[in-house]
Amino acid sequence: MSLCQFAMLIYSVASLYLLSTAQAADGPCKHTYSGSTGSLESANFPKFYDDYSDCQYIIQPQLGSSSIIKVVPEIFDLEGGYDLLEVREGGRHGRYVGHFTGSVMPVLYGKAVWIRFTSDFSNAKKGFRFSWSVVSEGVRLVNGTGGLEGRVEFYHAGRWGTICDDSWDPSEAYVTCAMLGFKDPKALKFTQAHFGRGTDPIWLDNTNCFTNMTSLAQCRTESWGQHNCNHGEDSGVRCTEALRTIKRLAGKRSSFPKGCSGWFTNTTGTLTSPQFPLYPNFAQCQYVIAPPKSDSIIQLRFTIFDLQEGSDFLEVREDGPTGAFLGRFSGHRLPPVIYAKKLWLSFTSDASIGKKGFMAFWEESSNGVRLRNGTDVTEGRVEVYRQGSWGTICDDSWDNMDALVVCRMLGYNDGDDVNATSLPGGTFGAGVGVIVFDEMSCIGVEDNIHDCSSSEDHNCNHFEDASARCISKTPTSPSALDNSTFIQQSMVDAVTVACDSLTMKVTVDLSQIEDVYPQLAEGTEYLTLASDNCVGNMKNNTIEFNTDITDCGMVSLQNQEYIIYRNRLVSHLNGSGDSDNTKISRGFNSVAIPVTCSLAKRVSLTARMISYLKTRKSTTVRGYGNFTAQMNFYKDLAYSRQIFDYPMYVELGEEVYVEARILTRDKSLKVVLYDCQATPGSNSTDNDVYILISKRCPADSSVEMLTSPNATAARFHFKTFQFLQQEGEVFIKCALLVCNITDKSQACSTACSNGSRNRRSAEKVHFVDVIQGPLILKNKAQPVHKPASTIHVGAIIATCVVVVVVVVTITLFMFSRKKKATWFTNQVYNDYDNHNDMVSMLQMTPPPPQARE
Repeated sequence: MSLCQFAMLIYSVASLYLLSTAQAADGPCKHTYSGSTGSLESANFPKFYDDYSDCQYIIQPQLGSSSIIKVVPEIFDLEGGYDLLEVREGGRHGRYVGHFTGSVMPVLYGKAVWIRFTSDFSNAKKGFRFSWSVVSEGVRLVNGTGGLEGRVEFYHAGRWGTICDDSWDPSEAYVTCAMLGFKDPKALKFTQAHFGRGTDPIWLDNTNCFTNMTSLAQCRTESWGQHNCNHGEDSGVRCTEALRTIKRLAGKRSSFPKGCSGWFTNTTGTLTSPQFPLYPNFAQCQYVIAPPKSDSIIQLRFTIFDLQEGSDFLEVREDGPTGAFLGRFSGHRLPPVIYAKKLWLSFTSDASIGKKGFMAFWEESSNGVRLRNGTDVTEGRVEVYRQGSWGTICDDSWDNMDALVVCRMLGYNDGDDVNATSLPGGTFGAGVGVIVFDEMSCIGVEDNIHDCSSSEDHNCNHFEDASARCISKTPTSPSALDNSTFIQQSMVDAVTVACDSLTMKVTVDLSQIEDVYPQLAEGTEYLTLASDNCVGNMKNNTIEFNTDITDCGMVSLQNQEYIIYRNRLVSHLNGSGDSDNTKISRGFNSVAIPVTCSLAKRVSLTARMISYLKTRKSTTVRGYGNFTAQMNFYKDLAYSRQIFDYPMYVELGEEVYVEARILTRDKSLKVVLYDCQATPGSNSTDNDVYILISKRCPADSSVEMLTSPNATAARFHFKTFQFLQQEGEVFIKCALLVCNITDKSQACSTACSNGSRNRRSAEKVHFVDVIQGPLILKNKAQPVHKPASTIHVGAIIATCVVVVVVVVTITLFMFSRKKKATWFTNQVYNDYDNHNDMVSMLQMTPPPPQARE
């Protein structure tokens, strides 16, 4: 028998033994306790517990409505940092309390307590012994790290409630930690909902504790529930010494259980479950992703996730096994994208069915986003990573479109239960550090919150920190929604948006909403755009709004690819009907549907108004269109003598004055002349062109960039050149970049830029292509004269006689009619100035967007 075969045999025997042990009914490593009092111990207690332990206990007695249990750790001795006790309140899928190790274990309070004990293969300790009893009052710390810090919640009269921070000081923090089993003179107090807002009731206010007290109930100075506070004043506590010990023990970890763990220091990599794509039973794997320190962070994204629901888990924490809890995942849903400096992951499987497992990859990122202090990973205070540190966002102008971009960064794509929702500031507590953004205004098409329009100046504090929720907490069926929400969703499906560079068109199809929103057809309500005077026109069971892109309360924004115009549809009561109608309460608020239209910075000149197919899951109706651009030639530096007829005939070396512009009434835009070239045809290849301007810089010595009085137009002039003599006709083709006039970015600069750094920034934007022509040299249009040859003298004389006779005859005829003769000289090359018929510009559909070299 080979060494490998012998090893496989040993592994199989060990697996069968562990499986039989785990399946033993109510064995010492898995038990449910239903008595009102009792105790539980680790296996072999007080002797050393086993390696590779994975034990689960549930304490769930029959209790009255006003009672809870108090679980006291009489002895707690685990190998610090390696062997862990996980605790949840209420059951296996209940509220996460924390992971505890070493000798640090708090007193637990709750209706039921679920405990899971896991050990690795290394040093074993004595273990633990717990006892419990039924009580009517207790305390817990919520929304903090590992059950050792958080919002203080007190159990009284059958309900958990919070404590107002009036008179809250270190003595109150000391008594709180003492109730949890830690007499900590360094306990810290927190005020003003530092760990998020709780829910009613607020049990205590104006507390007055002394360090010899054993319960917060003894600190009461007012009647239970009597206060003048709100949940923005909820108090918090940190049991400092216990938390510090847990973190120190976590730092001891320098190795991992054998077989499926690792320490990764690469800036990019891939992580999989053991034996992917079918993980084994009894897996206990731990991973750390810790690239070298830099201003970047890790972005961890899962591509495959398939674990047995409720039995096998992947837990993720920041920094280490006792670091900030980022989530515990099971089942088939992909975990969110996770951003952190350092990540710790723990994968465990039980003795039952194995699944495919998981696959994830990580890479460095210069920015990121996370949700903190929520009840789970799908909600929380929004924190963004920027320039090497985490910060928050002020809730001024914060709405669902901003939340949608945050959720997209976290990997939540449109799905049946994805419903990005903005929440007001302070919902999940006050953050720390800088307030990165204020007046956030996302359109909803962005992939990164840093691409949204915002202000870096603010007048906010951390009690205004914005929050978001990415997953619906309740079913989204019509029965679960109020009438307003159902109408709002139906309206989104009935609205279409289209636009061009001058106008936006919004159409509402009444036939799609007549069942849920008959008020529009009946005339008891009407719709407007953001400005109340912008009323639509009823036509063929539709309402149409045609508005200038600078009117009706339109807001102009931009990102790397689009100039974006934003508005909204709002419903109003029609006061012109029965006066009693305005007093009727229908049980829902006015409908408000955001609408946007995006004009690409690179568009086809032949493009017309285009409607965009809506996504049903969106709460904003979006449209897309194109800018219209044109190019004109002039004969003078004052740009007063425009050329209308083409082809344009020119002399070699003649000055040609050029103006390229976009057609818009939006004064907040500007154009940048990026490239210009001469081509022998409107569809010539790169090999046939002569470069006039490249990356905003003159490439020909005769080119001079000129200042235009209009920001939406760009001017330059050049001299015709030898290239024209080699070709019969030439077109001038230019690329324009459309930007907001306030955009100071490198890509939107008008300065000449030849460096590679500027070229890379230009690769991220799109252009408007315009073409005009052709230009033709005058000597190319003139008749071609053959060389003189010998001609008979008689023929010359005869020709002269014929010419004289014809001239005399015409002269006599004119005088005989007594009409004044007017001679018109048809000058082929100088007939432009008085010609008033505008000739349509030659248009060309540009190729798909591509990088400018």
